[in-house]
Amino acid sequence: MTLQKSQTNVTSATFFYQDHLPIIGEDELEHIVANIETEAFHQKIQVQIRKNGSSVENIETEAKHQKIQVQIWKNGNSVKKETTFRPSLHYILEDINLRHRFEELTSCPCHFVHDKILIGKKLDVENEACGVHESTTAGVIKSLIEEGIVVFKQIEKQCKEDDLLVKYFLGLAEHIMGEEMMPVIITTKPPTEKLVKEAEQLTIPVIYLRTPTSVCVSWYGLNCKTNSKGGIRDSQENKIIYQVDFQQPWMIKRLESKAECLNSSDESENIFVTTEDLKDFDIQISSILTGVIFHIMKDRAVNLSPEDDLSDCLGKRIPLYINSLPVQLLKAGRWNFPGSYVTETLEKIFNQQSIQFIFEKNMEEDFKFGLFEDLRETTESTYQPPKYTEEKKLEVGKGCSILDLVFYALLKTKHLDGARQLLETGCVGIKPILIGCKILKDLSEEWKVGISEEKELHRLRRMFGRHALSIMNYIHERDERDKPDEPTSVSDKVMAFLFKKKDDVNNAGRLLLNHGYLDVAYKTENEWFLENSKLKTIIKELWNGMGYKKNRGPSARITTFTLFVLHIFLMPLLLVNLDRPPLTWFYKKYHTPILKLWINMAGVFFFLAAFAYMLLFDYSEETVSSSEFAVLFWVACKFVDELEQIIVAIKRRKTVPDTVKIYLEDFWNRLDWLIIIACTLGAILKLFDNAMMEDAAKLLYISAYVMLNIRILNMFWTSEFLGTQLVIIQKMFGNTLAFMAIVLVIMMCYNVVDYALLFPNTEFSWTEVESIVKNGYWTLYGEFDVDVGKDCTNNATIYKAGLKDRCPTSLGSTISPYLRGIYCLIAVVMLLNLLIAIYSYTAAMVHENSRMHWSQLQFNFLEEYTIRNIFPIHFKLLSAAAFVIHLVISPFLKCVTNKKGQPAYKRVLLYDERYDVIQKDTEEAEKNGILEMQGKLEIDTDHFPEQLETLKDEMKEVKREMKNMIEELKKDMKNLLNSKETTPLSPQRSSKMESFLQRKQSSK
Repeated sequence: MTLQKSQTNVTSATFFYQDHLPIIGEDELEHIVANIETEAFHQKIQVQIRKNGSSVENIETEAKHQKIQVQIWKNGNSVKKETTFRPSLHYILEDINLRHRFEELTSCPCHFVHDKILIGKKLDVENEACGVHESTTAGVIKSLIEEGIVVFKQIEKQCKEDDLLVKYFLGLAEHIMGEEMMPVIITTKPPTEKLVKEAEQLTIPVIYLRTPTSVCVSWYGLNCKTNSKGGIRDSQENKIIYQVDFQQPWMIKRLESKAECLNSSDESENIFVTTEDLKDFDIQISSILTGVIFHIMKDRAVNLSPEDDLSDCLGKRIPLYINSLPVQLLKAGRWNFPGSYVTETLEKIFNQQSIQFIFEKNMEEDFKFGLFEDLRETTESTYQPPKYTEEKKLEVGKGCSILDLVFYALLKTKHLDGARQLLETGCVGIKPILIGCKILKDLSEEWKVGISEEKELHRLRRMFGRHALSIMNYIHERDERDKPDEPTSVSDKVMAFLFKKKDDVNNAGRLLLNHGYLDVAYKTENEWFLENSKLKTIIKELWNGMGYKKNRGPSARITTFTLFVLHIFLMPLLLVNLDRPPLTWFYKKYHTPILKLWINMAGVFFFLAAFAYMLLFDYSEETVSSSEFAVLFWVACKFVDELEQIIVAIKRRKTVPDTVKIYLEDFWNRLDWLIIIACTLGAILKLFDNAMMEDAAKLLYISAYVMLNIRILNMFWTSEFLGTQLVIIQKMFGNTLAFMAIVLVIMMCYNVVDYALLFPNTEFSWTEVESIVKNGYWTLYGEFDVDVGKDCTNNATIYKAGLKDRCPTSLGSTISPYLRGIYCLIAVVMLLNLLIAIYSYTAAMVHENSRMHWSQLQFNFLEEYTIRNIFPIHFKLLSAAAFVIHLVISPFLKCVTNKKGQPAYKRVLLYDERYDVIQKDTEEAEKNGILEMQGKLEIDTDHFPEQLETLKDEMKEVKREMKNMIEELKKDMKNLLNSKETTPLSPQRSSKMESFLQRKQSSK
């Protein structure tokens, strides 16, 4: 018997099955009907013809025993499907005896070559389904029906001799599941020549199950080489076999011959039975193939990145293996590859498709408009989204890698185990760890997160922060060990101080300051990272120089104080000769940020004292006094200093508009320019012989003096005590301004009503407006005008002339005291005390975060005074003149340059470009620290007491239930002994027993 379609759909009959299914006929409605009658079955078949994957024609008839469903896709190969982002493994096996075992091991589709069938739980969620081919025999179909298979699926296709069955079933699985397949041949014996041929044509890996703990892998066509011109050529070694360990898939051994990897028939039958490592068979296979990919890329030095067109040599499916297999391991939380082995390889193979595999959706729009754009806002631009080029490729920026993006994607999709394992194996650096902590914090603050999940996110965030700190501590310890030994004799000390040319190693400090990790920690609010004592030690070394702990004795303090006092005489020497000993020793000492800060503070306080002396004792409206000349000289130096800051900022950022915008956004920079402008205008207005101009000049000078005093407060941010208090005061200003809006409304209400009652019909003047406002304002502070109504007159001529005060009206005199009492009760007693309470609350709330804000400001100071050259503000005119002279004569002289080619005078007088250079030694130090800390992720023990209390409560509940169950069992035993016949337990008690045992098992 044959199964054929009616003439309504095709012009000629098409054969699907042979000798085991009935002939299809045509009913009155031109539907397709199929009947089957055998000796063992009396059934009806429901046939579904899917035309181009869309419309379906169904016929359902009565069935005596069960209903068999046949699904036939017409022209399935021509149907275009959208790209899916959930690829699945597709197993190909020759041994039919392994079928039932594979049904237990995996839910992925399995193609059994000998029987020409496709089995898998994913083929049909509701029913037992099987994929078949037109050449599948009747005996196989009947055996499947006997086993309970009720759904058969097939693609309409006429059989051809040159067709590949592997390719057909691969297309069938993709058509049914709507996912891309990654075929893998699993075998325990040598595969047939036909299967090997198909594997070579389709670039399919072959896994030989060798022993319960290791396998052999041969990936035909993957071992390509690159020729000298960079093109791809065929490799003659395309049948290399690798032995892979199940537990450590990166441990791969290359075998000399195929005979070494094959098992005997007796061993191969027991492989799946004896091993317990195959419980997660799909994960094991993914790990094995991933290990092989990494090994081949390192061994053959072939860049298998999907960015390159290697499909001719490697096969079109190879990029799918390369991208999806590592991602599947990470999403399943089964990543165990050490970072020392795979980090560089992962950066090559991961791309935007890997991120789409993690999110399981098309993210092209996210790539165009900025990947993780919300993360840039929450981290204050610490994270910069990668660019999406016209070639539809992600182009990561400086300080970021595609591996970091994968780490962020795992965290955002809450694949926390995979992100943790990626970090623990040494594949993630310090900066992405800190940004990852911010992602975890944002996830914990989402409204839909439960309490237990929130605690887990906080625990993981602490672990991440401490791990980043462990890496930094290791780098710092290595820096300490790499320091040269301290000289012992006096002569050696003198030579070391005067002629030492090589700077001390401080990779930890460069990572924190030059690479911006300290700024990242502040902006991502990693308090566990910032509050560490060792990190504070590194910051103090950045302020005071390396080895400051050893040099804090009296001699070191005397040396520092001497340099501070004598800088006026020593620094001019550095303007002339820069790189000659012993001036190099002085330069290094003056280059420490703390000494720069002290010298600049001393100059500012001297200028402030000169300014105050000028305003109080030496201000002349006709001439320029000596103190005023000193003030103007400092203002000129300040002007040069601000220009120098702008030039340095432009040289660092390379863009003028953005640099100027960022510069002007700083409040203190704007205040500096206001001081310069006020003093300059004051000096210019004094030149005019006019009393109004002279008064305006005096007011401008006074305004500049007030602003300078405010400017000095900025320097107090460097103090830990004063800095935190200034943060609290700054936060209080916002509360005060908002609160004064309420006070202003009530005060103006009282002013208008009180004055209207006391003095109605007053003529408008600004003097009267001032009197009206002044009345209510000073009342807030308890200043009452008790003399109102005494020695007054109602004569308008007299009180308008100001000879006497105007007398209030009798109505106003009567009501005004009560009105004042109500106003004082509301404004003074209630509102002002409420403001004091708000201040107390703000101080308590802000006190914890004020340290974090102060730390951010301290970092800004540290960066500013590290970049700033050694010359203070009062030396800027001299340094600018020296810079111009060196610029003119440098072409005629042999100037000392650094490795980047920057002349020494630019390095000393303007800006040392080595600050922004990413040194290879520092990068290597970070990599070594990351690899050294792999597998050493610190376990968070803060939540252990809480978990212990929970366990205690659960144990109490278990003991109580056990006691009740024992009492019930005793009663049942008594009943059994007293009764002649054995009776079973009651259903109610049996269910209690079962539920108790289940809870006990789950608690374990």
